[in-house]
Amino acid sequence: MRNMDWRKALVFVALVALLVGCRGEDAGITDRKLPKPYANIVSLSPSTTEVLAGFGATNFLVGRTESCDRPPSIASVAIVVRSTKPDYEAILGLEPDLIMYDKSLYSDDEIAKIKDLEIETLEYDPKTIDDYARFCHVLASKLSMEVQVSKQVDYIYAAVEAAKGHPTTKPKTTVLLGDGKSYDYLVLGKESFHAHILQECGATVVGADGRPFQSLNIERFIDMDPDVIYSDGNAQSIYSDPRLQSISAVKNMHVYDVDAKTIVRIGDQLKALIERFDDDLHRLPANRPQVAAR
Repeated sequence: MRNMDWRKALVFVALVALLVGCRGEDAGITDRKLPKPYANIVSLSPSTTEVLAGFGATNFLVGRTESCDRPPSIASVAIVVRSTKPDYEAILGLEPDLIMYDKSLYSDDEIAKIKDLEIETLEYDPKTIDDYARFCHVLASKLSMEVQVSKQVDYIYAAVEAAKGHPTTKPKTTVLLGDGKSYDYLVLGKESFHAHILQECGATVVGADGRPFQSLNIERFIDMDPDVIYSDGNAQSIYSDPRLQSISAVKNMHVYDVDAKTIVRIGDQLKALIERFDDDLHRLPANRPQVAAR
């Protein structure tokens, strides 16, 4: 009996060794590692939240900013950023596998604090459609959603190609934020993502140097003389501003309202925004002589 027990024990040890060896081969010997599971994501910007929503993956979201309000279904998700101040203790308490943030919203010092949490981060800083696509593919690979996201990115590229196929007069175009009364207008940065989109849609972009929206110098803006102005819901204020009456966009009634959040975020409304720019710009100069508030 003892010999039989000894043989059984030997067989058991051999089986254990075989199983461990197989797992070792998968994990290290052939340099193939099991994928890291991503179950909990904290988004520190509305744009990254909307990108996740565009994937149909808000079930991964466990933390958001107070400004993250699309889609409405995320209302119950914990808020970990108020104004522009992250609550690092609250973030750690959620035990996220990944933190996403929009680089344009945070200072270098704040980004360093985010990284000091020693949680994997994914920075969102698109300057072009290709940058946007790369971010989407990286995020998709973490969520095992490559197929779904690839189709979504293809739709974006298709919208851009359709816009390029429509002739335009390359109108001078910009974006103004604000009503010019409660605070100065902010004008589009010519190196921003939205400037890139406008160029892809056939516009000649005018505005401030650099990427961010900047305070508007009225005299300089008059010299720019844009043919088309996009506004965050303040077209009527722009039309009635006596300082802007000599500008072509105002004289020809080509000041168009776009949803304020869509015009500043780079999220799941991107395809619709490209199609909107395309629809407006390729019809010029025979566009409708009225405010296009949609």
